[in-house]
Amino acid sequence: MTWGYRADETALSAVAEAWAKHRPVLITGPAGIGKTRLARHFAESVGRRPFWIIGAPAMRGTQLGAVAAAIPVGFGDDVDSVWTTLRERLPARAFVIVEAAEHLDTASAAIVARLFASFSGVGIVTAGGPLPPALRQALDAAGVREVVVPPLDLETVTELVEDRIGGELSVAAAVRLQQVTGGNPFFLTEYVEGALRSESLAPGSAGIWELEVDTEISDDLRQVAAERLAGASESEERILDLLSLCAPLPRAVVDHLGLADGVGDAPGDLVLPLADAVVCGQAMFTQIRRGELGPLQRRRLVGDLVEALAATGERPVETLHRARLCLEYGLAAPAQVFTEGAATAFLLGDLILTEQLARRAIDTGAGLGAHLQLSRSLAGRGQAGRALQVLAEIEPDSLDEDDLAGYAITVAITHTVGQGDHAAAHGVLDKFEPRITSAAARAGFAAIRALASVNAGRPYPALQWARAAQALGRQVPLWSALGEFVEAESLRRSGEVARPLQIVRQALGADESGGALVGTGARRTLVQALLSAADLPAAQREGERLLEVSVLQHIPQAIACATLAQVHSARGDFSAARRLCETALAALGDGDRTGLGRGTAMHLTIAHAMTGDRAGARAARRRTERATASVASWAGANLQVARAFEQISVGEITRPVAVLRAVADESLAADQRAEAAAVLHAAVRLGDRIAAQRLLAVALATEGTLPHLQRTHAAALLADDAAGLSTVADDFGRLGFLPAAADTWAQAVALDRTYAARLAAVLKRCTDYVSPVTRIAKGHSALSPWETLSPREAETFALWDAGCTGGEIAEILGLTTSTVTGLLARLRTKMSSPQHGSR
Repeated sequence: MTWGYRADETALSAVAEAWAKHRPVLITGPAGIGKTRLARHFAESVGRRPFWIIGAPAMRGTQLGAVAAAIPVGFGDDVDSVWTTLRERLPARAFVIVEAAEHLDTASAAIVARLFASFSGVGIVTAGGPLPPALRQALDAAGVREVVVPPLDLETVTELVEDRIGGELSVAAAVRLQQVTGGNPFFLTEYVEGALRSESLAPGSAGIWELEVDTEISDDLRQVAAERLAGASESEERILDLLSLCAPLPRAVVDHLGLADGVGDAPGDLVLPLADAVVCGQAMFTQIRRGELGPLQRRRLVGDLVEALAATGERPVETLHRARLCLEYGLAAPAQVFTEGAATAFLLGDLILTEQLARRAIDTGAGLGAHLQLSRSLAGRGQAGRALQVLAEIEPDSLDEDDLAGYAITVAITHTVGQGDHAAAHGVLDKFEPRITSAAARAGFAAIRALASVNAGRPYPALQWARAAQALGRQVPLWSALGEFVEAESLRRSGEVARPLQIVRQALGADESGGALVGTGARRTLVQALLSAADLPAAQREGERLLEVSVLQHIPQAIACATLAQVHSARGDFSAARRLCETALAALGDGDRTGLGRGTAMHLTIAHAMTGDRAGARAARRRTERATASVASWAGANLQVARAFEQISVGEITRPVAVLRAVADESLAADQRAEAAAVLHAAVRLGDRIAAQRLLAVALATEGTLPHLQRTHAAALLADDAAGLSTVADDFGRLGFLPAAADTWAQAVALDRTYAARLAAVLKRCTDYVSPVTRIAKGHSALSPWETLSPREAETFALWDAGCTGGEIAEILGLTTSTVTGLLARLRTKMSSPQHGSR
């Protein structure tokens, strides 16, 4: 990956396929997306020299202007004579690239149309807009293949920018860069260069590069914007200015201000409709416009916008925009506006804005509602003590039923989400529920009970409460949505895949009325279910989508980053997984006790262990300990797994597999079959036959392609079936689970050394991956043809290859130093390769 434009491999393959079938190719996409680079790259790949015909807006009214730039055109030449000249001048094996074909003049378009109609495989047309009718008709008649160049995804943006800066980019910075540039390579390049010049993009205290909101816009980027905005109507400019202050902009505001004629409906338009709102066709333009507005202009715009929001703002999001603008610019508004704005901000996951609006509401004389929102915002950011203190002076017995329900739900949420004390959450609800009669409030109680139960690792009670919340809360979207999502997560943990996927997809596709905090948890369930379905590409897409739609602060950020980290670990990209885990833990803070922190620290331990990083695994395990309130309950499972993988990082097998089997037993006792299958397969990958025997039964009762494949792996291991292991390894590799493929190939090597080349090929694709069984495969490859390794010798070799001394090996395995010395001597005798001599 290099800085600048990249050649999209998928688009390149589509062009190559059309070329092989002698079909013309039309490459489409917005300016700067990489159409020209793709066309040039393909021409080079087939050994053809490009012959350029370039359309230009300034020459669109000049007949034959585009062709005249490519070949001599005499005075008085008509289309026929120019066509003849073009055929004569066109070099043999020339590859015609028609650039910006939407700007061709009529005569040039007619000649290009005749060219593509007369010759098959003559070249490529690129366009950023509708083609001239004659050219479009000719290409369609010739069976044109249209290839749309997609924008850069989040992973590619991160790789490109990190290549440029020579360091690690924060997740929040990567998401912002991808969003503000729309994944456009040219915009990204110019935006980053401007940010570097203005030092808006710079390394932070931990060496991770961060991006400030205000970034210098390069001259080239301003020129692109100026050219695009030159033809903007007065209404379009006005809407863009409003969008620079409020995005998305409610459609009711646009209509109220008489700007409806400025809203387009086609890709490339400056302003586009989005449900009941409008958005900028390219986010870059609003940032440029915002930077060009003077303080007085901005103040007047804000006044107009707030007035329009007050006149039209019946929906919560419009009230939120009004409250935010009044807060930011010091404008007056009723306390209720700030309270309602705080409630909406909380649902959308913006916890910092929630706190700011709630405090302003309290300062303006608001009552209980503002205090509840302030408490929830603090609890959601890990400040549970402060959250409870906000409510300390409230006397529950003085509250009516509705206020009491809100108070009890808020305190319960603080306990389960802020403190990880799920029993306390149930206790609060038990205390006040007898005074609650309304269906809406009882739905809220049931939904919070469901959330606390699933967080406590009790999926069956969580499922019952989740369904009760849905039955009671049909008229309360928040509680109904929370009930749906907890139901999906409970079913997933119990080992189902089909129903969780169906529930979450339908709920997210129909309505995200539960808000960002609920929707974030639902998308996490979706990603994990897709992993069980072995659909890694979809899991990554949804994981990146989760990162893009989440407000990047505290719990929403932590959930999004921790979720995507699991996808990267499954793929074998442990560097990305570690960065995401670190970001999640930083968002949660050291005081986190919610369960998310200890689970993320456990995954960080695994990511370090799988690259043989002993020190990193040890440090991550300690962080898991700090985030674990109790080791005696279900909450202690994460710490047990972290300890097992710290041992695995140094090449151990015997002790960690025993721990993994114990965690699987605890998981099954809690009806967590998905977790049980996962940890048992981790032991199977280490060659444990007891775990393999148990996995046969567990995976049989668990849905999904991945558990089925894991069960097949266990059966092949028990049967000492090298060919069966080879088939499983191929399946893991085909699905993208490279670490699992590597371990399975390593086990095949132990039975048949001819598979060593296949193992080496997978390890080349799986960056820095190393596990005890891949170390053991290395030892098998070095043996004399007639030699084998016993289980004790295999583990000794793995520990030795990981850098353990004889004394350390003796302590780990519970052997005497002399016994280990004898084992190492026997290993050296068996090794046929001299590089395995004594250390």
